[in-house]
Amino acid sequence: MFDLILDPANLPFIIAITLAIAIGILELISLLVGGLTDWFDAVLPDKDFGDISGFSVMDYLCIGRIPFLMWLVVFLMSYGICGLILQSLIGLNVLLAGIVVLFIAIFPTRYISLVLQKILPQDETTALYSDSFIGSEAVIVLGIAKVGYPAQAKFTDMYNQTHYVMVEPLNTGEEFSVGNVIVLYEQAGSIFKVIKKVS
Repeated sequence: MFDLILDPANLPFIIAITLAIAIGILELISLLVGGLTDWFDAVLPDKDFGDISGFSVMDYLCIGRIPFLMWLVVFLMSYGICGLILQSLIGLNVLLAGIVVLFIAIFPTRYISLVLQKILPQDETTALYSDSFIGSEAVIVLGIAKVGYPAQAKFTDMYNQTHYVMVEPLNTGEEFSVGNVIVLYEQAGSIFKVIKKVS
């Protein structure tokens, strides 16, 4: 094992594997203070550096399909492992092996990235703007809603997420108590004006 690590012919591949492990550990640590992945993804160029006659190098390599640091770890591990296998079978000059493996590593990197793309959750959000709540039916759950005296109501959105909002009647003289079903009619700051649900 140590002979494998210390062999100068394997140095580029050992370094690649070490870097992959180090990046993985660094990313785990950085999750506590904000991931590095978002920063790397933000600085990636929008323009594909290899878009020639419809062939996209970045797309072929799956750069941008998964978080960049994850892609980099996959590439470095592929490079390191393929290099060690090649050197154990053939034993090329270290410089020649480094160049040859650079091209060989493209294939496992691509296919592992494609698998990860299918497994990883995509960047989707169920966040809604508060003005999209208008028209939703809600139930008073706390207090009595009067003009100038809001009460708490809750409702469930299209994503089955529960929201709690402060509401008060649209019309003076109306009031809604716990259990009353109302409709969010318009928003006034942080308060929603509501009307009685028409049966």
